[in-house]
Amino acid sequence: MRRLIGLSLLVTLLVLLARTATPPPSAPAARSPIPTAQDWLVRHQSEDGLWRAGRPDPCRVPTVFEVDEALTALALVALEDGEPRRRGVRALIAAQRSDGAFGPPGAAKQRFNWILPTWALARLAPGEAATRRALRRVEAEALTRSLDDCEAGWALLAFEAARASGLPVRAEAEDAARETLREAVRTARHTTDAVPAMEARFGGGATVPPVAASDDLHLLFFALPVRPVDAPGAVRYLLGSQAGSGCARGSWPPDRWWGTAGGRVYATATAILILREAEKK
Repeated sequence: MRRLIGLSLLVTLLVLLARTATPPPSAPAARSPIPTAQDWLVRHQSEDGLWRAGRPDPCRVPTVFEVDEALTALALVALEDGEPRRRGVRALIAAQRSDGAFGPPGAAKQRFNWILPTWALARLAPGEAATRRALRRVEAEALTRSLDDCEAGWALLAFEAARASGLPVRAEAEDAARETLREAVRTARHTTDAVPAMEARFGGGATVPPVAASDDLHLLFFALPVRPVDAPGAVRYLLGSQAGSGCARGSWPPDRWWGTAGGRVYATATAILILREAEKK
């Protein structure tokens, strides 16, 4: 009898120990919003391979500028490798003019149509002759101080991508673009709130104040690499504002001034890039 009681107690003890050793079931991992956002971009790629702001799909918000090539560049970097991205790269190269620029000549904000495709092609197609032509054109614009402060920040992003891909970049062009940023911050005459973040990222001289989660996406894109502490708030904001139904499902609504410039394609591609940056933190 004593043996039976002892055996019963031992079995009970072993069961209790097993229960305590078994970890509680973990909560399911939060689903990333990036795949549904990328699906939205793929669904709204035009037949010619580019991304266009508001034509002809009513789900895309018309913009005040002709910036299709710049929007295409953002979308390409936001996508994973695959046929939509490859088709977009081919379309972007086909849209290049003989002078190395992109987009219609004389269009408002046309330099964004030159600089952002240079950034995308330097990342995704560094071996193409079109990429080298585009890079030389952006270098020339920087050297003649033709870029405004925001354009200079994007040019430095393109130069950074080119160097990372092994392409030669003229140091004096980089210096000229940095000086444009420094002067804008020094005189407090910058064109957008993102310029101090650009200067902090590429020049190391500006102090970036805390970035509110609801600040415009353009600012968040440039600020998070130098202010990673703001990443959790940005992620919460984006998770709460992503469209969940209808033709907009997976996308983000255009925000503030840059939304009128770039529409829903801009907002969705930029949000993906912000979320990627936040995942690194």
